[in-house]
Amino acid sequence: MVADRIETETEAAPFELDLLVVHPHMQADAITRELGLTPTFAWTKGDARGDAAGRGAAARSRTAWRHTFVRRSTDVGLTIDDVLGLLATHRAFFRRVCAEGGTSDLVLRFPGSRYFGFNFSARTLETVARCHLQFGLEVFPDWDPAEA
Repeated sequence: MVADRIETETEAAPFELDLLVVHPHMQADAITRELGLTPTFAWTKGDARGDAAGRGAAARSRTAWRHTFVRRSTDVGLTIDDVLGLLATHRAFFRRVCAEGGTSDLVLRFPGSRYFGFNFSARTLETVARCHLQFGLEVFPDWDPAEA
């Protein structure tokens, strides 16, 4: 499997792909069941917010659900295609999220302390569009993956 090979490469660059689903009212547990992924964090519209001291605040105004794929790879494009292959099986779900006023974002995050470049293939971009995903890119110049 591609993911197994990617995770064992020693000269690979560390990066993360975050899948963030935001919806006006869908239950976070329903997103987890639909995608079959464990969320990094999740809350449902109406859940109480808590501050750092544990005190309650206003209720959440929407549902938010995030799963983080942590990878090391010498071929970022191949890894993105691997993740998109998994997500493409849920294309109808992502279309429904969009139709109901929500968003589904796939965000590539990687450290910016050294050169890191790649190209997106037409197939990759086509899969993103077919799934109604938004694709983002974040660079963290002071990110030390060893501390994550």
